Amino acid sequence: MENTLHPPKDKNRESKYFESVLKGALEGKNAHLSIHKALENLRVNITGKKILNTPYTIWQLLKHINYWQIKFLNRLEGNKDVLLLCNWQEGWEDELNASSQLELDMEIALLKDGISKALVILTSEGDATVIEQSYANKYEVLQAMASHVSYHLAEIILLRRIFGSWKRPVKGSYYGSYRV
Repeated sequence: MENTLHPPKDKNRESKYFESVLKGALEGKNAHLSIHKALENLRVNITGKKILNTPYTIWQLLKHINYWQIKFLNRLEGNKDVLLLCNWQEGWEDELNASSQLELDMEIALLKDGISKALVILTSEGDATVIEQSYANKYEVLQAMASHVSYHLAEIILLRRIFGSWKRPVKGSYYGSYRV
């Protein structure tokens, strides 16, 4: 039986392995939670709330995720003018809150659409070679994107829990492979 903790040695199988791992991260499987579950029933009235010693609101986190997701996707789609090596402070919104539920819902839809595009790019037969200095191929760019989304979604979930807007999933719930 093949050990699935380590990628296979065969290049084609290795690509399929990485595609499988990245697909799980982007779709919210295993240790990741899907963006659909993390953001469902999110209401505008809590997205601008600040907590002492917490640098960002839910709205700012959501806008930041989308800012970088758009950069990642543009680069993957061949826009050579988009640089992924930038100042870590880039992409943070000054506005604390969405102006309406509609604006919030549109930002959430943008995030979901970006994840769908990333999944198409992941499984495409396109070029997987060097993207730029810090990323060797599309898998590394998508891995960075998936990690970035996952990291900030965790912050959003934590804030939702603090604000009483998040119910902890229970074992066997519709959260799929998410374990408690």
